[in-house]
Amino acid sequence: GFAAVNKFNFSYGITKKKSYHHQNLREEAIRVSTELVAKEGVESFTLRKLAEILEVNHGALYHHFEDKDDILVEVAGKCFLEFIEDVKKQNARYNDNPEKQFINYGHLYVNFAIENRNIFKLIYSNKRFDKKKYLPWKEVAGSGLTYLLELIKKCQKAGIIKKGSPLKISL
Repeated sequence: GFAAVNKFNFSYGITKKKSYHHQNLREEAIRVSTELVAKEGVESFTLRKLAEILEVNHGALYHHFEDKDDILVEVAGKCFLEFIEDVKKQNARYNDNPEKQFINYGHLYVNFAIENRNIFKLIYSNKRFDKKKYLPWKEVAGSGLTYLLELIKKCQKAGIIKKGSPLKISL
């Protein structure tokens, strides 16, 4: 069968880590924000709540992030890139079989969406992230689409998927 392993099971036990230094605040804020969004959803995420968990003044977060969306785009990008890298690693087992790669991608994608509903909603909330402001997010999202298009082209070459625009087929 196909591996539907999900390494994105967030702890949900939002941990207070008092041992970080101020210079690690950015990384710790992204880690805790990821857990908060995974557990409670983006709707209830606030910088004040994050600051309270991190035991810092919420103004300290503004030294690292411009606003709430600035940290959320980091969370979305991190999670999406980890997902795509995981798919690529798992698909490496099927290098000689594009059909298995394509099916495995689909299984992993659906599994990720089901098991990480709030993160998935954040990743696909296109209206949230201004593409002009968050050019790196555009690149992150593009990397996932590029990988899917590569899989479709491989399947087309092997005669598994009909000829036509890989972009239209992906949609």
